[in-house]
Amino acid sequence: MSQPTEPQSGDFADLEPLPELPPEVPGTPAAPAAPGEPSARAPRGPGAPSAASIAARAQEKAPQLLKKASLILIGGSLLPWMPVSLPGNTAFANLGMKLALLLGCWLVLQGVLAHFNQPTKVQFGKQPLLAGKKGMLGAITGLHALGTLVILVTLALQLKVVAADLKVLGESITMLLGGLTFAHIVGYEKGGKFSPLYPLMFLGCALGGLASLVGAINNAKWLAALGSAVITSAGVLAVYTIAVAMMQAKKDGDIKRANALEARKQARGAKR
Repeated sequence: MSQPTEPQSGDFADLEPLPELPPEVPGTPAAPAAPGEPSARAPRGPGAPSAASIAARAQEKAPQLLKKASLILIGGSLLPWMPVSLPGNTAFANLGMKLALLLGCWLVLQGVLAHFNQPTKVQFGKQPLLAGKKGMLGAITGLHALGTLVILVTLALQLKVVAADLKVLGESITMLLGGLTFAHIVGYEKGGKFSPLYPLMFLGCALGGLASLVGAINNAKWLAALGSAVITSAGVLAVYTIAVAMMQAKKDGDIKRANALEARKQARGAKR
């Protein structure tokens, strides 16, 4: 029977001791994130995107195009793009209502930033209303609720102001779509999920804006024609993002399939 091999040093006492690690204190906050990285306090859970994935989202073409389309839609919605005639006082009141709707969308945007622990312009209502809930319910903050309340109250008042011609509400709908889409894309950039319903709803803007453009030109309402042209362009740009997203998805799928085939080839080669 062979004898066990003795250690070359002959004594473990000759080895230098390892430096002791500092004791971990429960509740010690994590180190702050580096500039440009998501905050360590950002919500994370099963299936949550990684920091690299979140950083890459700001470079994706389709969401950025939709973000630009939402800003164009907001600008066009401020114009009286529906070819209707409102009295002077009513027209100014209608513009004020649209600005109030834009304020509501801005509050919702601040709620989105608060949910992802990003800096906000307001310092109240940033806490979740239903703490401990998962999904959409857990994402609702006081700012979300306040913004939604502003939007609902404004729409109720606007129904009375423009009761003579409710078609003007189309301008408010496009304002809401633009503002809420912008907030949605910001949330996606911070790690949220993307909903394809937003670009699909812009299809109505493209069709409605085009119909309004024809009516405005026929009635020589040039300001309405300008607004309709802006609304139509925003709708067309947003619909274009659907094609861009589909082409990108196909390209990503082709890359994944090619990588999977290459991995199989390497696995077969390793078995031989």
